[in-house]
Amino acid sequence: LLTTPFSLGELQSIRLWHDNSGDYPAWYINKVIVHDLETDQKWHFLCSCWLAIDVGDCVLDKVFPVATEMDLKKFSNLFFMKTANDFGDGHIWYSVLSRPPRSNFTCVQRVSCCLSLLLCTMLTSIMFWGIPKDPSEQKMDLGKIEFTWQQVMIGIQSSVIMFPINLLIVSIFRNTCPREKKSEQPSKQAKPEPAKQGKSGRVTPSQPPSPQSVHRDITPDSVIKDIKRIAQSLSKVMKSPVPQLEKDFGRTTDINKLLSMVEEIIRLQNRAGGDFYTE
Repeated sequence: LLTTPFSLGELQSIRLWHDNSGDYPAWYINKVIVHDLETDQKWHFLCSCWLAIDVGDCVLDKVFPVATEMDLKKFSNLFFMKTANDFGDGHIWYSVLSRPPRSNFTCVQRVSCCLSLLLCTMLTSIMFWGIPKDPSEQKMDLGKIEFTWQQVMIGIQSSVIMFPINLLIVSIFRNTCPREKKSEQPSKQAKPEPAKQGKSGRVTPSQPPSPQSVHRDITPDSVIKDIKRIAQSLSKVMKSPVPQLEKDFGRTTDINKLLSMVEEIIRLQNRAGGDFYTE
């Protein structure tokens, strides 16, 4: 399947060739269909030949003219295409190996139908096993094969019993739509738990939320609240707390002043040469 980003116009012929590389370089070209998706126009090229150096015309490069309506309606072309399609897809045994790629009737389902047909044949043979034969019944010869009318009737009755069941199974498989693959829904991210504050006052990290939710939830008020929370946590765990700073936290709503207070708490603690409580 090849595609082009532009229209090819009105096609008159097509040229096919290959470089004869690979372990099995011979190509058999059955037909080529070119479909213009913009105009929904199709061009058919009936090839039915080999591109090989040792098969057919012994050529690797060939030009094929576009097929006309008369060429497509020829009996030879219709018979060959119909026979190939029916034999490759309709024959229950042969189609196991030659199933069309676009068919919903899978190879496993075809093998199941073959086994069903085989088992039903064995079952009907058991049903008519041991029926007494009439010695006076006339035998018919077909070359070296001999059979009687009783055997013919048993074969017809077996077919009447066996084929409807298998035709029903095949029809069910052919008309069954393939199972649609469920699109994996993105797992809902768990809401991050609020930061837990232990005895030491240290903030335990939690799972970070997605970047989209972070940017959506950031507001000036939320930033101010977070800075106040950090400053209050630091002031509580100081070995030498400053009461004046704790009072200013509730009054100030300026981000710059709050950051200055946090810096002042850390600077005072470092000047004292101490550390925050760790217990």
